[in-house]
Amino acid sequence: MKRVIVCIIGCLFFKYNNSAICQSLINGDFENSSLSICEYNISDHDFNKKMPGVVAFGKSYINKMYIGEIDVLKSGCFVNPKSGNWCIGLASDYITFKTSDAIALELDANLIQGEYYQLTFSIYGNTSFNETLSGVIIGESIIGTDLGIIIDSLGPIAMNWKDISIEFRAQQNSKFIT
Repeated sequence: MKRVIVCIIGCLFFKYNNSAICQSLINGDFENSSLSICEYNISDHDFNKKMPGVVAFGKSYINKMYIGEIDVLKSGCFVNPKSGNWCIGLASDYITFKTSDAIALELDANLIQGEYYQLTFSIYGNTSFNETLSGVIIGESIIGTDLGIIIDSLGPIAMNWKDISIEFRAQQNSKFIT
């Protein structure tokens, strides 16, 4: 399985109007958790119990045979987080592309359909175990267990953090970024 390390930083959603409203991810930096050490290959179910404001759903959503294998990492565990103390590692089956970890990050307020937003985050392509990198699909969703509407797709850089900024128009009153 291929790992993509994800770090979500700061206040992520800026509505483009004069009111300067900002929707934030409830646990975008993955700092609010019950973890004290790095954990590897956590099932979606166990991850959801340990990481409030973030819903893991990929493996079980795509194929019920898989239970997930998200990593929760801090400095010294294959990566140094871009922001804060923690980041997560997502895995995909780069050979058959039939499974992939997926997460939904909860917003503190719903997006407003038709409004424009900017999403800013960082990704890291970990090639420590395999040189093939998987892409990342970004979506907006009303519920935390569905990819929802695709906003964009992109690829990480091997063994480096890549800062991403995506501008998009909300297609629905989404409560999650996936």
